[in-house]
Amino acid sequence: MLALPFITAPAHAVTTVDSSAYALSASLSAVNAVLVDIGPLAAADGTAAPAYNDSAALATIDQQLQFAGLGLVSINQRLNTGVVTSSASSPYPVMPTGTATSAIAGIDIGLETQVLFLPPLTILGLTADAITSTTSVSAVGGLSATGATTIAGLDLTGLGLGGLFIDAALFVNPDPNTVLLDLLGLRIVLNEQTSWGDGVNSIGLATNALRITFDDFLLGGRLVSGDVILGHSQASITDFVQQNAVPEPASWALMIMGFGLVGSAMRIRKARPAMA
Repeated sequence: MLALPFITAPAHAVTTVDSSAYALSASLSAVNAVLVDIGPLAAADGTAAPAYNDSAALATIDQQLQFAGLGLVSINQRLNTGVVTSSASSPYPVMPTGTATSAIAGIDIGLETQVLFLPPLTILGLTADAITSTTSVSAVGGLSATGATTIAGLDLTGLGLGGLFIDAALFVNPDPNTVLLDLLGLRIVLNEQTSWGDGVNSIGLATNALRITFDDFLLGGRLVSGDVILGHSQASITDFVQQNAVPEPASWALMIMGFGLVGSAMRIRKARPAMA
């Protein structure tokens, strides 16, 4: 019997599923000075395969900071929350999916300026009953990614808002990249989403439930830059190869060649005379 050559498929990179989440991070700086550098707090993450299920929690976050402005001005910053939880999981290789979630209860954030012993002036105050962000990716039937944010009881106050009135009921489930405020170097975005990947072999999505960005924002006589992120979640799939039901052209050619060789071998056998 004629032996057929052993043919192997081309090697591919190994598919990976990643997801991660954290509750809060804050990084603010002025010229030649780091004013605030906190977190990420309550961080969870994982990479599959193998499957993973990671989580983190804090009973409370209580950060009270004071740093100097110019002259007799001081800047007060507070970051307070109730219970915060984060989780990241994927069942891959059983199922090519990944999920991350961050949840924060009882948020109270404030930036104030104060001159000596005079009453402080609130530049930005933010409170909310609960904030949650969730990001998921899947390779079932093709690559896909989704992100969502839920905000309950949002309330914003302060001189930095320029007199803006916030109707919290409008932002329970904000659309992706909802710009709540963009004024004089202070920008507030709800359900901020950033995606990457080609959508064929890779995909990724990051969701920030709420992001406050300072870009040379005048605070206490100093130009402050940085951001505060609440409720971060992200997930991604890389090096994914779709298993096609229809063979590629090269595979067809190899199959036809193989069938032809088998057919030739059978004809040679039939043509061989029987021995007496």
